[in-house]
Amino acid sequence: MDKILSKILFYQDKHLTDIWNYLEEYPLKIQYPNSDRHLIEQVPLLKKLTKFEEDIGVEFQHIRMLAQAFCTRPIPQNDLTIEDNERLEFLGKTAAHIYR
Repeated sequence: MDKILSKILFYQDKHLTDIWNYLEEYPLKIQYPNSDRHLIEQVPLLKKLTKFEEDIGVEFQHIRMLAQAFCTRPIPQNDLTIEDNERLEFLGKTAAHIYR
């Protein structure tokens, strides 16, 4: 679909077509099976979550799972959380209640 759209949008410019079709994935969209903590330095929101980890005494191997917990159900899948948050919503609600 992207390739068809690029031909419509940039039919006169091959360079723009190539940029559209071969754009690198945003770092937060990439899956990291062992850990995603290396993303903390690149993403300010993840840096803020390390303070929460310190407060509760738990370090998440996949910090985006913690970010996912703080998203409410109406928020659709996005680059930060990768998938829906239904299974982690309870953690975010509990933390929000504690930190009021």
